[in-house]
Amino acid sequence: WSAATGGAAGASVPTSADNTIFNANSFTAASQVLTVDATANCLDMNWTGATNTPTFTFANTVRLTTTGNVTFIAGMGFVAPPSFAYLKMGGTGILTTAGKTIPLVLEISGTSITFADAVTIAGSDYPQLKLQLGTLVNARI
Repeated sequence: WSAATGGAAGASVPTSADNTIFNANSFTAASQVLTVDATANCLDMNWTGATNTPTFTFANTVRLTTTGNVTFIAGMGFVAPPSFAYLKMGGTGILTTAGKTIPLVLEISGTSITFADAVTIAGSDYPQLKLQLGTLVNARI
């Protein structure tokens, strides 16, 4: 991780108070992979501006919890592990899929989560939408 765009690696892992922003400085070669391999947290996750067709993947049984907005881009890959993995949206936020299929358990446990576009959950052994708490706004599943 880096604490600033284009900055040196080695910054601490993001927390629920940190935004994770992926842009043209994040992936410097074609088809690089970002793997969430431990339970993780962030505020917003934004892939807008990422280039070189990066791939977002999860290790088995991990959970990434966001407490803000999640924005994917059409020019990225999204790979599911062979076992459960979770993208959890808590708090209040907007999910923008940009047409990407979410191959994970999408867990909603927030006050209000708005779907900015259509959400498709498929492509893994255990795809599901899990609504624990809150309200879905503009849900087109």
